[in-house]
Amino acid sequence: MRTITVKYQNECCLECGKTLAVGELATREKKDRIFCPECKPINNCPVKDRIKYPERHSEAEIEALLWHQLQQKGIDARLQVTAYSSKSGGNNNKLDLVVFKNKAAICIVECKSWSDSYYRVYPYRRNNSKQIVKYRETYNLPVLLCGRMDDIPKTIEDVLLM
Repeated sequence: MRTITVKYQNECCLECGKTLAVGELATREKKDRIFCPECKPINNCPVKDRIKYPERHSEAEIEALLWHQLQQKGIDARLQVTAYSSKSGGNNNKLDLVVFKNKAAICIVECKSWSDSYYRVYPYRRNNSKQIVKYRETYNLPVLLCGRMDDIPKTIEDVLLM
C-alpha cells in the first residue's frame, strides 16, 4: 500500500465510490485498488472492517441498563464506586454497582458479560468466584451477580427484597 497522485480521470474510491480528481492524493493497494484519503485502509484493514459489531453486550451496557432501571424504581444505585480494602494491602476496589439506602451500602452488584457457553457455569460462579468471595469477606455485604442482559429483571427483584 502506498500513497499516489491520481493520474487518470474517472478513478473511483473502492470504498465510498467517490470520483477522484486528477492530481489528488490517494492510496493504492495492489494493482487496481484505490482509496480516497478518508477511506484509506489502516494496516490493510478496509474502513468497513475497522469496527466490528459486538457479538454480545458489554459489561458497561449491562451496568448502565441495570442502573437506569433501578433509578426508575426509586432505588439509590451508584456505578463504579471506589471502596477501600485493608485486606488487599490498602488498595481501593472499583465496585461495578452499589445499592445504597440512607447513604449506607446495602449490597454490591458485580456485572459480567458472559457468553452462552460460559453462562452454563453460572450457578457455580455466582457463589465461588474469587472476586465474589473477596467482596463478601471484605465488605460484609451481599454480592449479586448480573452476568447478562436477561439477568437484569432477576437482579432488580433481588435488590427489591433487601
